[in-house]
Amino acid sequence: MGRYANRVLILLAVLSTLLVSCDFKSVSQNYTLKSLTSPSTSSTPAPAPMALNCVKAPEHQSISVSCPPDQVVKVIGFASYGTPLGSCDSGWAVDPVCHAPQSKSAIESRCVGQNRCAIEVNNETFSDPCSGSSKWLAVQYTCEPVVTATPTPRPVTTATPAPTATPRPVATATPAPTAIPTACGVIPAAKYFV
Repeated sequence: MGRYANRVLILLAVLSTLLVSCDFKSVSQNYTLKSLTSPSTSSTPAPAPMALNCVKAPEHQSISVSCPPDQVVKVIGFASYGTPLGSCDSGWAVDPVCHAPQSKSAIESRCVGQNRCAIEVNNETFSDPCSGSSKWLAVQYTCEPVVTATPTPRPVTTATPAPTATPRPVATATPAPTAIPTACGVIPAAKYFV
């Protein structure tokens, strides 16, 4: 056998002696306890849930879709010009008899990404979905914090010196230890090193 294989056998013999003579149960329990009580590495707070906002205005008035400072409109969840069914509290539904199909896209194009937008509630803005009826506009939307891009630092490039030849280490004989210290005491090494 080669020198490497001999060392592996020696290591296995030492480990088997340790496993027989040491009480590793308490060691593993301490390790488990330590791993359970280690601090979390995540420092990023969980994002706050987005609030659902709702506005409603009758025909021939304007409606304001707005968010708190440092926030913008993210999603238009519902928009209907006509006679939408429901309320801000219970939620809205499209009235199939009187609804301008382009309501949502018209609000999205004017408001998404903006802190505030105003829309005129009239047939010129949305078309007349049901002539002769009183109409209104209902909008549900969410806001999100403004995300500002932080500049990515450019990597600093430095000149790397050319590698130089290093002298090879000279092999020297190391005397075999006479004893192996362990957590359970000292094990005589004479019977493990040949």
